[in-house]
This record gives sequence, structure tokens and C-alpha cells, in this order.
Amino acid sequence: MSAAIAVGVWATAHTAQAAPPAEPSALQAEVLSSTKIRLTWQDNSTDERGFRLERSAAGGDFVTAGIIGPDATVFTDTWLTPGTTYTYRVVSHSGGGTSQPCAPVDGTTPSDVDPDNPLVSAMAPEIPLEHGNTHQLTGAQFGDKTPAEPLKWDDFESAAAGGLIGERVANGWYTEQREGDPPLYSDEYARGGASGVSVKQDYVTAGQYNCNFGLHVPEGSTEYFVSFHRYAVTQTGPDSGRNYKIMSLRTGGAGHWGTDDSHLEFRHDIYPYSESGHTHLGDCDSNNVADTLGHGYDLNQNRWERFDYYMNAGDLAVANGKYDRWLDGQVAMRADGGWLVRNGGCETWTNVYLNGYWARDRQTCTSGTNVGEWCSDDSECGGAADSCTFSGLGCELHGGCWANFWTDDVYIDTTRARVEVCDRAAWSQKTSLGAHCEIQVPKTWSPTEITFEVNQGAFGNDEPVWIFVVDRDGNVNEQGYEASFHSTGLDTTPPYRFDPRPSEPLPVGTSRAAIGLLTNEAATCRFATTADQAYEQMAEELASSDGTSHGAEVTGLTDGSTTLRYVRCTDAAGNANRDDFVITVTVQSPIDAAAGAGADGSDSDCGCSVPGRRGASLGLAWLLALAAWRRARRGGYGGSRGAS
Repeated sequence: MSAAIAVGVWATAHTAQAAPPAEPSALQAEVLSSTKIRLTWQDNSTDERGFRLERSAAGGDFVTAGIIGPDATVFTDTWLTPGTTYTYRVVSHSGGGTSQPCAPVDGTTPSDVDPDNPLVSAMAPEIPLEHGNTHQLTGAQFGDKTPAEPLKWDDFESAAAGGLIGERVANGWYTEQREGDPPLYSDEYARGGASGVSVKQDYVTAGQYNCNFGLHVPEGSTEYFVSFHRYAVTQTGPDSGRNYKIMSLRTGGAGHWGTDDSHLEFRHDIYPYSESGHTHLGDCDSNNVADTLGHGYDLNQNRWERFDYYMNAGDLAVANGKYDRWLDGQVAMRADGGWLVRNGGCETWTNVYLNGYWARDRQTCTSGTNVGEWCSDDSECGGAADSCTFSGLGCELHGGCWANFWTDDVYIDTTRARVEVCDRAAWSQKTSLGAHCEIQVPKTWSPTEITFEVNQGAFGNDEPVWIFVVDRDGNVNEQGYEASFHSTGLDTTPPYRFDPRPSEPLPVGTSRAAIGLLTNEAATCRFATTADQAYEQMAEELASSDGTSHGAEVTGLTDGSTTLRYVRCTDAAGNANRDDFVITVTVQSPIDAAAGAGADGSDSDCGCSVPGRRGASLGLAWLLALAAWRRARRGGYGGSRGAS
């Protein structure tokens, strides 16, 4: 089979009648270093689309270590933890399904440091790091990076909210839209930085599919590393919309999409309505491959996420391409080898697009039963052929399937070589568990010295971090160089929330009650009746008498009931919580209260309850009491920062 045919989506729901391919055999593991193991096996099939390598660390569950194309028999697993035993197995895959795994093998990495990995020995000036300052790292094995600075770095902090982004200029941002507004600078969802500005892409206006935001690179490249942070808000939740193109690499002039068979193309698409998707790869010799590699990502909302992509199309006529993808620091996809071969005359990628397309249509029953309702196949419309079809009307009948996306801290380069600052001490913890990492901006680079400009991003002040250097081959120091951010740096930490009230069940007969919480700094707090609502979307605000004590009232309580309120707060710097702080209000049932009769704490005149205060009224009295309660406990709580 053609080496240009890519690895199919790894799933079990295949309906093809063909038999699965023969399972591989003779798997062997060769330990190369403290962080690398090379696997070899025997290919026993002639019709496979590729192989999936699976890894278990220290007896844990098997996870995907990598995906590789057809006819391959070698794979090197990297970013491993020194001094750890790994168990491996491999399966082959075709249109007929997935083979049984071969007999597993073990490999144990030594505890000593990999001599090929970068080594950071010193930093000057020594800690603390401060946003915008420069520091120099010294060490060894950094490799070469020319030019030292990335192709593009933009945190948008110098932009004014509401302004247009970019124009058609070489190596500058390129924008384009169909209907509606073009990409704009926005401060609606601050991720970090002094101004909290990011780029907003609006898919609200009817007919708005394209809202392109990208970089044109006239000289082109077959190798890119692309990193950015993304915040999503959609109308009907994570299942809205048909097709969302998260990132793509294309050819041609500024704004050219390069979608026909004569162009080299890469893109990562997901289908929110069906929780599926693919990574699309196409060469330029009539091999436009449509089903490849799987997606590994569902559309998360109301929080910032970091996306990283490394794409190398490889050499002409050689099956040596590579694709790595990370989500919040964790490996989401790895693929090596024969899934793509650049055949004769194939050009380079000249356009990098970020979030270039949101399809505002959905599969809808257009005939049969349930006309106008969303569907996933014809059976949900009564079974008539072609009764479940894609249609813009499918969204308009349900309000439009709109979406907004915000993008921040964009880093684009033609090499993986970079400097990262993370909240984990070991790189293997980042890639296996995920981490908060901020990419830094290199200014000079040699095999033994790197100068970089500090990007604090969303890290808080005084927060401990570790510095990592990645070379152009993807090697990295396993143990980070410890540092921290300066206490006078940017305030990027949201309020710390604690002491929810009430703290115990309320007495029988309570129909309304005061709720409250404390914050470690002056803040404004809001609440919602459902979980996972962004702070900006919450309509109800808690009152405060001193900025740190917050209270509100809930009504409609009944005996034996439990009511939840989900609270998020923001401080004066605009740092909003990204997770819910839950206040639970439980009213005892008569049976539960029987053992505690006579200590109900209720007010017989109003049928209400204030926790810990017998016979008190609601409103200002509660807030003043809460403020006094806060002051009395201030010494015990201290003032530690952090997100609860």
C-alpha cells in the first residue's frame, strides 16, 4: 500500500467486513538512555494502515506511547522517567479493525542523567524571575538555534481592546472573515499580563464560518512548532457546531487555504457535535488524505487551555515525518514515520492558521419523524435514507450554534528548540500528567548559553517553578532548574476562597438562609445555580461589607432539601477564578432533627436561619457579623495566595 496513506482513527467502532490484520511479533525493547527506549518488532501483515505502540509505567494502565505508519518496524519512545520499568506492546490496524497485541516486553531506564540531554547548570541573574526581564542560562548540550528568536511571539499586551488585529503583510498577522466581525483585540477573558488582552474570534453572525487569524511566512518551512492558549464559549455547550479547525498549516500566498491535491496540508479538526475528529494530512502528489491519526480532544469550555503542535513533513520521498501534539503540557498525540511522504515537487507550508473555521450547521432530521431535531444518523429520523443531513437550518432552529474563541500568548517557530518554565520539577511528569507551563522568549542561543526574556504568563508571584531547555531534536533536561517569580511581579493569581457558610445543616422549617464565604484579598464574587459557568456569565453578585467577606440570601428552602451555589471571584487586577467554589445549603428533615430538638437556631418570626446566630435577621446584620467573624479569624487564616 502507498506510504502516503495515513494511520486511521484509532477506535473500536469499525463496521468493515474485512478481518483485522495479523498481530505483530518479536517485540524487543532496547534501553538507549535514562529517558529513551527503542522498540523493534516484526510486521506480519500486508494490509495494515499503521501500528499503535502502548506503554505501561511501573505496572500501571497501558496508554498510547505513539502511532506510526504502515510497514514500520522501529519506534523510539522518549521523555521517559529515569529509574522506571516500562512494559510495551504493539498492535496493527486496518479497515478490518485492530489486531491482538503482541507479547509484551519490559525495559528499565537507568537512574543516571542522559548525556544527550541539555544540562542547565546556572542562571544569571539568579532568581527571582521578573516579567519582561532577561536572564542567561549556562550549561551544555543546548544545541543550535538560528535565528535565536522565534518566528513569531505575541502576548498582545501592547494592543488596545477593541482594535483590529493584523493586515496582509509579510511575517505579520493575517486576518479574514466571512460575515460578522473580523478578529479583534479583547480584554473580556484575562489570562494574565498587565492588560489582559487576547484575540477574540466571533462566530455569532449568521453565515460566519471563517474568522481567520494567522501568520504568513513567505519563505515557508516543512517544520513548525506552534503554541497558543485558547478560551472557548459556545452557545449550546461542548456538543454544538459541526466542524472546528483548531490549527492548520497551508501553502500559497497570504490567506490561501491550499486544500486541493497539489498542496501540502496539515490541520487538526474536531467535530464537537459527535465528540470526534481527525488530524488531516495531505501531500502534493494527489494523496489528499482525509482520515488520519484521531483527535484526542473534546471541546472544553470556560477555561484557558494550552495547545502545542510540532509538525515535520520530513524529507522528499522519505517516510520520516513527525507529528507531536500536547494539551496543557500532556502528550495528546505522537506519530512518526510513514503516515506521510512528501513526493516530488512538494512545496513548504507558508501559512499558519489559528482557529480558522467554525461550521455553524448541524445534522438535522429533514424528513421522516422528528423533523427539525438534531440527529446523528437516519435511524433517529425514522430510518428513511438521507433523512439526517447537515444543514444550517439545523442550527438556526436551535438559536444558531454560535461560538466565541479567545487566543493568547502565541509562539510560532520552525524548530522545537525553546525554553519553558513549568510548575513541575521533572519533564516526564509534565508529559504524562500535564502541567502549567509558560513558554519563554529566547534572544540569543548557543550550545552553552541562552539568553531569554521572561514571560510570566498566568504564574502567580513567588510561585516556585522549574526551567527546561528543549533542543531542536526534542531532547530536554529531565530535572528542571529551580526558580521562582518575583514578589513584585504582575498579580496573576485569582482570589483564594475559604470558609463557606453555612458549614452545617440548617434546622427544620428554614425556608431562606444566608450564605457566605471569605477571600484572602479584596474581591468581587458572583454565584450561579449550575456548575462550570465562567465568572463573566454569572448574573448574581454576593454583597460585601469589607471586600473580603461576602454574603447573599437563598430562598425557597424546604425540609430535607440540599441547595448548591457555585461561586467564582475576581480581584482588582481582573484575575478571576476558573473553578467553582461550592456552597452547600442543607435543611434537616424532621427525622434527622429529632435527636437535636431544642437547638434549631431558627427565627420563629421569619422562618429563616443564619448559621451560628440564633434569631438574627438577614441582610446587613449578616454582613456585619460576617465581617467581624472575618476579622476575628484573620490571624488564623493568614493571607496565603492561591486558588482553592
